[in-house]
Parts: sequence; structure tokens; C-alpha cells
Amino acid sequence: MTPDKIGKAGGAAGRGTMHLFDVLFKHALKESSPQAIAHFINGLFGKSRPPGSAVTFLSAKAWLSETANWKRSSPIILAVETEIYLMEAQIDEDKP
Repeated sequence: MTPDKIGKAGGAAGRGTMHLFDVLFKHALKESSPQAIAHFINGLFGKSRPPGSAVTFLSAKAWLSETANWKRSSPIILAVETEIYLMEAQIDEDKP
């Protein structure tokens, strides 16, 4: 499968690929140091969190409505100091 086709495959193969990327994204975040996560948040959201910022992973079930429809992945919810971020990786374009 070529890189431009990743996540575009239909059926079980496409779902498997999307699940793999979801798992890899979550693993990378969960295994990152608080300093790396602060740097990631700063770059992604234009923040200026110090490297020693407190980072807490929160339960998605506790923060999201049970009626929320997460067909492709389940998000990661992070608290960095006093701000909360919902993180989700996406490997293909949104469909209208």
C-alpha cells in the first residue's frame, strides 16, 4: 500500500490501518515526557507552556458524552497545567 492510500482502503484493511495509527499516536503521547508534551502543545496551539508543566491524562469516558460518535478512534484528553486538550490523530481528509 502506498503512503497516499493509507487510511483510504475500505473494509477491514482500512479500519485496521486507522486503528494502527490511532494506537501509535496514543502510545507516542503516553510514552512522551511532560517536557515533550509541553513542547508539542506549544507548537501545535501556539502556547508557551514551560517544559516542567504538569501533564495529566484524563479519562475520555468521564469527559465526553456517551452519545458522542467516535467511529474511527477514541480521543486522548490531556490536562496541561490548567488547560484541557482533546487530541485525536487523523490520517485522511474529513468527509462532508
